[in-house]
Order: sequence, then structure tokens, then C-alpha cells
Amino acid sequence: MLVGFSVRNFKSFKDEQRISFVASESVNHKSHVLTVNGRRMLKSGIIFGVNASGKSNLLKAIKFSRNIIINGLDRVSMYNCNCRLDKDMYKKPAVFEYRLMLGKCEYSYGIVISYSQKMILSEWLLRIDKSGKETYIFNRDIDENNICYAETELDDFDGKDDIRRN
Repeated sequence: MLVGFSVRNFKSFKDEQRISFVASESVNHKSHVLTVNGRRMLKSGIIFGVNASGKSNLLKAIKFSRNIIINGLDRVSMYNCNCRLDKDMYKKPAVFEYRLMLGKCEYSYGIVISYSQKMILSEWLLRIDKSGKETYIFNRDIDENNICYAETELDDFDGKDDIRRN
């Protein structure tokens, strides 16, 4: 279940923009709310706004980042994808993050890409427990020398961990 999505430096989004399906504390419209592992979630959502306010670009950001995740960055066109409201945004990273509920756990998966270098700078998968504690299942980064390193906070990680066990 999609809990939320955020994006930064894509099309008309210079700063971080988020969509969340976490329900408010309001008790109106109880039929629109579903409780999942103690969290109140919206069953659906609507995106609305005036023309040219970013509705389509939010959906394009989800599609664009999904294509990177599935097909790899080298098979995705990045032409005119960075925020063009500021000419320097081509040199700044884009960030895409998904918040998901799978089974009894919440996860955060994200990627940071460089338009100018045409590469993934960072990628992570976090498990978030009910108290809000985050555990890196993996965190992959590229340092200033273009050396890639990955780490995990899982004590029993043997390279074959299956997140569906939780």
C-alpha cells in the first residue's frame, strides 16, 4: 500500500513536494479511512488544483522514477526532466522517495539522481517500525571520488535477506 511519495527537482518541482495517504485525526468520513497496523490510511485520494499547478508533473514524477527503478537510469530519457525554473537545477540532484506499507512494516525506498552526470548518487531502503525507528536494509552512496559503497544495519544480513519475512 502506498503511504506517500515525495519528489524534488523534477519538472515544475524545485523544492520537495509530497503526497500522503495518512489520514488526519478528523473523525468525519470514517468510511474513507482504513486502519493498517494501527495507522489510519486513506482508501483513496484526489489531486486537484488550477491549471499549471503541477498535478500532471506529480504523476510524471512517479512514472519517471518507476521507470528508473525498473529499467535503470541508462534506459530513461532525462531530457527536460530537471526543474527549469532555476538554470542551476540541472547541476543539482533530484530526489524521489516512496513510503510503502508491506505486511506489518512500513518502508521508505528512495533514489537520488544526477541529471548532469547521468548517474544514481544514492539509493536506500529503510524499514520503519511502529515507534518510528528506522533501520537501513541497505544504503548505497557514491562519495566525492565516485566510489560506490553500500551498508546495512541488519545484524544477520547474509545477502539473501527477504523483506517479506517481516
